[in-house]
Amino acid sequence: MLELATPHPKLQLSARYQRVRFELSSARLLIERSCPDLLLAWATKRATEGGSKGFLWLRRTKAAGFSRKRNMPKFGACCAHDHDCEAADCGPSWSLHEHIDMSNVWALNEAQAGSVHDIFRPWGDRLDMSLPTLDSNDDDPELLIHVPFSGTVKIKAITIIGGSDGTAPAQLKVYTNREDLDFSTVAQLPPVQQWDLQENLNGQIEYPTQVTKFNGVHCVDLHIPNNFGADSTKIHFIGFKGEFTEAKREAVIAVYESKPLISDHKVTESMGPMHDVS
Repeated sequence: MLELATPHPKLQLSARYQRVRFELSSARLLIERSCPDLLLAWATKRATEGGSKGFLWLRRTKAAGFSRKRNMPKFGACCAHDHDCEAADCGPSWSLHEHIDMSNVWALNEAQAGSVHDIFRPWGDRLDMSLPTLDSNDDDPELLIHVPFSGTVKIKAITIIGGSDGTAPAQLKVYTNREDLDFSTVAQLPPVQQWDLQENLNGQIEYPTQVTKFNGVHCVDLHIPNNFGADSTKIHFIGFKGEFTEAKREAVIAVYESKPLISDHKVTESMGPMHDVS
């Protein structure tokens, strides 16, 4: 029987090295496409710890255009919370819930009326699964959520924490500054931006917006057409990252008399007689 010769140990090592290099290159390409900020942070760390070779990695990364000023992918997600968010104090940047006009928030196809109000809360409570959730009706995972603000905002990112077992939203379409939307309207209307979502059970994924399209926003509509295969959709938390820019100005209603009526301007006896001064 013919026996195959065993490859030389150096050749085996070389093949393993090439395979590892290929896997690392594939992982780096994935990071480049989805999280350029994460790649830049990794290159910066390597530069500070790895001497001249590390700075070479940093120069290559920046030369490829992966800087913090670079726009994020059009419909991609970014795993931006690879740090301890509580220690880094991410709360202030996710505080737009304070400027939501909660009395005018509504949702179509919610199983329990008014439950949509429970998913807009402080950033520190986003992982508290004991709090109430927003659920769609059984056998219908679609939801449409209208969120007005008490003023003008700039939305930089959105995060959604859904339920488990396939109940998390799988797609998000967002419309801005509309007051007339329903399911039939959004079926025909292209969104301002849309994302294919991931099951974000730990709140570590944010979806960056095209900021120029989300500047000067006074209300948003979030259309969730489907989930990951369950009969209904469950949402624990929705957060908006951005800036509050201007409060709403209430209109002043003034009433003017086109023709004064004598009966409205009678002089009472207590005021005494009127004297004509010439």
